[in-house]
Amino acid sequence: MSDYEKPITIIEAIKRIDKHELLLPAIQRKFVWSTSQIELLFDSLMQGYPINTFMFWDVHDQEIVNSHRFYGFISDFRERFGEENPEVHTKGVFHPFHAVIDGQQRLTALYLGLKGTYAYKLPRQWWPSTYDEEKLPPRSLYINLVSQPDDTVGTRPSPYQFRFLTKKQYEQSQADSDIHWFPVGDILAFPDSDPSDLLTESVLPYLIEHDLATSGFSPKTLLRLHEIVFRKPVINYYNETHQELDHVLDVFIRTNSGGTKLSFSDLLMSITISQWDEGDARKVVDDLVKQVGSAKEMGFTIDRDWVLKTCLAVLDKDLRFRVKNFDSQTVAQIQENWARIRRSIVGAFTLFSEIGMTDASLRSKNAVIPIVYYLYASNTNSIPDSHTDNRAAIARWLHMSLLQGVFGGQSDTLLAKLRATIRDNLSHPTFPLKAIVTAFTGTTKDLRFDEEFLQRLMETEYGDGRCRSILSLLMPAAYPSQQTDIDHLHPKSAFGSTGSNQDPATWNTIPNLHLIPAGLNKSKNDTPLEEWIGSGTHALTKADLLIPAGTSLKLEDFPAFVEARRSLLLERIKKNIVMTG
Repeated sequence: MSDYEKPITIIEAIKRIDKHELLLPAIQRKFVWSTSQIELLFDSLMQGYPINTFMFWDVHDQEIVNSHRFYGFISDFRERFGEENPEVHTKGVFHPFHAVIDGQQRLTALYLGLKGTYAYKLPRQWWPSTYDEEKLPPRSLYINLVSQPDDTVGTRPSPYQFRFLTKKQYEQSQADSDIHWFPVGDILAFPDSDPSDLLTESVLPYLIEHDLATSGFSPKTLLRLHEIVFRKPVINYYNETHQELDHVLDVFIRTNSGGTKLSFSDLLMSITISQWDEGDARKVVDDLVKQVGSAKEMGFTIDRDWVLKTCLAVLDKDLRFRVKNFDSQTVAQIQENWARIRRSIVGAFTLFSEIGMTDASLRSKNAVIPIVYYLYASNTNSIPDSHTDNRAAIARWLHMSLLQGVFGGQSDTLLAKLRATIRDNLSHPTFPLKAIVTAFTGTTKDLRFDEEFLQRLMETEYGDGRCRSILSLLMPAAYPSQQTDIDHLHPKSAFGSTGSNQDPATWNTIPNLHLIPAGLNKSKNDTPLEEWIGSGTHALTKADLLIPAGTSLKLEDFPAFVEARRSLLLERIKKNIVMTG
């Protein structure tokens, strides 16, 4: 169960951080606050403003500790050169701890302000190749014990003045009688005693030593700072005790819904990154996403979710997006086999491009995963042009799957069954289309076509994502490895003139569409079909264009053209698919 716990003080939180009783899970982002945000947080505390509720996760399950990484808080922040949290080795020597689900930025800010330093690059300086204190001097947090009534923090006036100062700035300020910077971290050396004893034993001696005893503001400020750190329970937190990590991630998403939207896969990516031994897993995955999307021979849009799912598929893992499916062992396998996984993904998308698919016509990217698995399991990077039977089997399966819409809805079960069927038939000389059709016969993912379905396909209009799959099934061996366009045989301009009696639903559908090489389509342009066929500018015949012999190509005979070609197309597509019955 989960509940709100008794609030704790800042000093209690600091001690828990030092003892590694408060840690950060791998799902957390880096620390991103600026020095001004830290100063504002301390000012808010001094003025009595609430700093919102924290959420901690009570980790006491040994399996979670052994399977996932946890990190300590950063103590000396160095812009670019020291932004990574140190890993805390919780495995083996285990003691229960809390992981911070909500409040990392605030707790890190408190820790840096009281026990750490913050370094950022000086203006008008070049970034050094390695950390250089001259260009990125470390700064500590100070509070001015001399009243500055006109000081403004954020958009409001404040009696307090916090500043991150370098050692040089602090030393230079000591000559100014209107300022006295007190190192905020030095308050930790004061005893945890009641205010009256603290005043006489610690505060006043310090103020007398620095000629500040006559100021009423100085002792009040020091006493208030001490109260905020030692006495005031300002850290209210909700304690999550559930040990199911997927549940905790859901809580994390809900509590971190402000700003950039988080997704479950974002967090899984963070977990994967945390367990990737060398290099940057996010960069490795993003480079692949960019290559598949921008390379001339591919041009398909994928994302990290798809890549992670594909990794689970090729490694024969549970395909569900659950934390336990991305444990350290699985991530190690992904990393070990990444080069091969990447080659299989690139090979699959390259093949899809070569058989005429585009990003728009590939309506489900999950349809690529079984082919990636096939390439990976077969330990081959590609299917050469010479392997026509294999390429044809893959293309037939792809187009049948897309037309039947088998990848709609939840596809994990479908992908698992496809994977098992492919795995059981790897000895087959080509992609096991027949075995796949048999495996899904009679299910809701049946790949077979019936007569009524084919008739409806013939009514598919130009621009519909299914067009290319239908035309590719009609001419599976045409123009291998050539870029093709979907063309109107009778040009659409012929049906846009005033007085045309042709129904757009007829001239704009499959019986008047064909795949032809992109360059040839450009030269054809709006040339009437009858004129273009006899022009001598190309070698295509009626038979090449699947136009029955004896069919008139005159525009006035278009209805008869449509009926004749429709009948031929229906008979032809039946030879390249699997029919019911």
